[in-house]
Amino acid sequence: METPLPTLRSAFTRADFMALLGSVSLLAVLFITSAGTTRRGSQVLVCRNNLQRLADAWLVYAGDSKLLVGNVNGGAASSTAPAKATTWATGVLDWVSTMDNTNTAKLQTAAFARYIGPDVSVFKCPSDAYLSPTQRKLGWVRRVRTYSMNAYVGPSGVEEGPFDSSFIHFQSLAQVTPPGEIFVFTEEHPDSMNDPMLIISPRATQFIDLPASFHSRGANFTFADGHVEGHRWASASTVLPVRYVSYGGFAPQRGDPDLLWLGAHASRPK
Repeated sequence: METPLPTLRSAFTRADFMALLGSVSLLAVLFITSAGTTRRGSQVLVCRNNLQRLADAWLVYAGDSKLLVGNVNGGAASSTAPAKATTWATGVLDWVSTMDNTNTAKLQTAAFARYIGPDVSVFKCPSDAYLSPTQRKLGWVRRVRTYSMNAYVGPSGVEEGPFDSSFIHFQSLAQVTPPGEIFVFTEEHPDSMNDPMLIISPRATQFIDLPASFHSRGANFTFADGHVEGHRWASASTVLPVRYVSYGGFAPQRGDPDLLWLGAHASRPK
């Protein structure tokens, strides 16, 4: 009589799957890089791979919880217990010696970490190597985060302040229509980088926070349907050098194409 084989039970978790997916994607990027792409081209590929991993995690979270992952700004981003339980990331970056600049634990928030896995490099574009003179003297290698989330995507715990009440502040995936036209994550200009939220002016009147221009005068964006694409800025005023000073926002000329594009892809009128 043959002895039956033991039944094997899978212990492959969602976090394992997300980590494996990220590893496979990164290996593909490294293979392409080794095959002869330029350093700048490889940085674009790694950046888009990182954003794709964030986009995939964002969608899986939304499917599991029926709500979008939280997105906080200002004081709420300083990692209070309620913020850690509900948001995609915490921590406020600057050009001085604040430890949030190097504290990777603030990227491993309770709400989002299990969908990303332990690899915090996913939050950083390799083109973003900027450190202030003060930070270089401290021996720092990098700040921990390049990406920020569209202010109109995800519960924030407040409905005032950075939000225009005549535009939709999306709380669930079903509200985001059309999903292929509303952006979720993007690279933020180093001088503008602070909390994990990119504050937008949907009426296209001013730049409050500024996206980066690391890649051929443009930035990479993820959209609510999960795709990632690059967008090149048309105006020289959008492509600002890094000055290691806190960005104060500005109102460009009326009809600025970059501000119009950003506002049109941030939200929809109610």
